[in-house]
Formats: sequence, structure tokens, C-alpha cells
Amino acid sequence: MERSDRLQFCKVCKKQSFDSRQGIVCGLTDMRASFEGFCADFEQDDKLARQIHSRQTELKSKIGIAGKGRRLVNFIIDYFVLTLLGFFVGFFLGYVVAVLSAGFNYYFQPNMLTIELISLFATGMVYYTTMEGITGKTIGKLITRTKVVDSREENPSFKNIVLRSLCRFIPFEPVSFLVSSEGGWHDMLSNTKVVRDTKY
Repeated sequence: MERSDRLQFCKVCKKQSFDSRQGIVCGLTDMRASFEGFCADFEQDDKLARQIHSRQTELKSKIGIAGKGRRLVNFIIDYFVLTLLGFFVGFFLGYVVAVLSAGFNYYFQPNMLTIELISLFATGMVYYTTMEGITGKTIGKLITRTKVVDSREENPSFKNIVLRSLCRFIPFEPVSFLVSSEGGWHDMLSNTKVVRDTKY
């Protein structure tokens, strides 16, 4: 039995002690544990066990969270994809509005800026809601091997995904990554996060 196996018991035992030269030792013998299989004197300290479990859970969560570098790459890729999609959608809407306004010129004066804003919003909502709602990933996340999950690290509800997509249009939302370690506003307000996809 390896020392690391014995320490699984010793770390949460009420009878443990600490020696500056040996590390965690048995408080009964002042020596490193040497039992095989199971310690007959073991008595679990529930408080220590909860603290260790909490630290391990927190560490596991932090390891799995996608870093700011990956998030930046996601943003750049998705911004490029949205720019292309927005161009085609905007071109189509512009054409439709131009055709309609030819017959109703007096009553229907199209505002191209309004058309562009509507096009950007509609394209972004459809892109993010569809991609993340069905697969948990955008094209950027597919490339960086990351995905969207909720606070329990499960697939988010459709409601959370819609809210997440809407929050992306808050003014200066991309800047929120610079002032928070928890992610952007669209993460925090929708109770979601982006983690590395361990299935690869």
C-alpha cells in the first residue's frame, strides 16, 4: 500500500498529527502510517472531510473552466462568423426593403442604420440561441473545444440560453471580462459558464 493511499485516511482522521520532517503522522505513534488495507484506529473527522471535499470540488471546477485566452479566441471566431452572416442577412433585408419602398416611397422611407441593427440583433440571437441551445457550442467553441454548461455543469435550459444570448447585446458587455474573474455578464446573468469539453 502506497503512502498516498494511506494519506486518504490520515488526512481526515481525528488522530492525525503533523511533523515538520515527516508531514502528516499518526498522533498515536508520532510516525508515518504503515497499515495495510485499513487502519483499525481510524476515526473520521467530518469537518476535515467536508473541507477537503469542498477544496477538491472547487479545484476541479476551476480546472475545467475555460480560460480568458480561449474565451477571446471564441469571441474572435464567432465575431467573424457573425459578420459574414450579418452581411448576407443585411443584404437580403436591404434588397427586400428596397423593393417594398419602390412602391410605397412616400409612406415607407427605409432607414439603413435601423435595418443593419435589426439584422445584427436577429442574426446574433438566432446564431447563439440555436448553436448553444442544441449543441452547447458555437463555431468558436467547436474549434477551442469548449462548451456552455449551467452552474451544475449540466446542459443549460432553453430559457437560460435565450437570456445568455440577449445579454450579449448589453452595451460594453465584452469589456465585462476585464473586470470579473467569473466571466462576462452574459455568463453571470444567465447562470451559465464555459468549460473545456473533456469528451475530446
